[in-house]
Amino acid sequence: GVALEAFHTRLLSNASALPLEEATLRRWGDAYEEAMRALGDEEKEADMVRINARLEELIGQAGAPPYKETQMEAEGGSELDYFTELLYRARLAPHRDELLRVLGEWLDGHVPLSKPLELVERLIDENVLQPDVLLVAPGDYHYHYNDDESYGE
Repeated sequence: GVALEAFHTRLLSNASALPLEEATLRRWGDAYEEAMRALGDEEKEADMVRINARLEELIGQAGAPPYKETQMEAEGGSELDYFTELLYRARLAPHRDELLRVLGEWLDGHVPLSKPLELVERLIDENVLQPDVLLVAPGDYHYHYNDDESYGE
């Protein structure tokens, strides 16, 4: 439940999703697959300058913040890492309202835990959500056994 609650909190932010037109989302998916193929080709070295330039162009066309202005650059993530994050946020956009509704119903006690878990699993299987979407950092687990005590980091 802790992971679903954390996911729900992230979804509440409008920044959790990046609405793109279907054609743009298809171009992004194609560019991502092309980059992955280039990186996986053991016969030749991937031209990261060309790949990054293409990704920056697509990001700019969509109006998303450029990589250079993001925290990901400061944390050592690559342009491809940033693009991948944006791609998953774009894939999430059409499903965000449904996820918020189902997670809200679960938090309110109207549906069992299995309902949001099934939806999240389906969206992972459909490559809408990243497989690690429900991972929570070890220090983020807080267990409340009564009003005065909290266990965990």
